[in-house]
Amino acid sequence: TSMNGILLLTGEAPTTELKNKVTGFAKDVEGVRQLVDELRIAGETGYISRTNVDRSNRRNNG
Repeated sequence: TSMNGILLLTGEAPTTELKNKVTGFAKDVEGVRQLVDELRIAGETGYISRTNVDRSNRRNNG
């Protein structure tokens, strides 16, 4: 998301190396004056494990 030259990065990256690449690319985007990095390192997970967590959360939250 960007507004007035401020770019907000959110989400997950599987490794620190990939997170650093993404933030490096983002800094080089024309018009970006400030980068707010909210990316977090999540580790490598597969679709099945993410789906199981989602199902568990839905059951526990009503």
